[in-house]
Amino acid sequence: MRVFTASIKVESQHLDFNNHVNNIEFLRWAQRISSQHWINVATPQMQHDYIWVVSRNEIDYFKQVFLHDELELSTWIESSVKATSVRVIEIHNVTRNEKAASAKIFWYALDPTTHKPKRIQEDVKNLFR
Repeated sequence: MRVFTASIKVESQHLDFNNHVNNIEFLRWAQRISSQHWINVATPQMQHDYIWVVSRNEIDYFKQVFLHDELELSTWIESSVKATSVRVIEIHNVTRNEKAASAKIFWYALDPTTHKPKRIQEDVKNLFR
């Protein structure tokens, strides 16, 4: 399993009316790091050959996150079967040394021309093992 990481510093636009990070921000961050991982690992040809769409999101929130907190996001592929890839995302609050949230995003591969499901090929799976 190859882990990809990114850092985020919480800014005011991430906060809700309770002055902590809005739950929707966790989803945005999870989708952003997922895309960053794909772009950083997949070859240009692979990026051309696949379109990815989300079929399901699961998020567990553990701790509140506040303005100026430093976060580390980690992601990896848990499994890839047929046209579905399950990606795990962990969000760790470095400032408070605690796990803030974890997510699973179910990505569905499509052919960019037909927009029909596309089986994830072994060369793509091997990049993320």
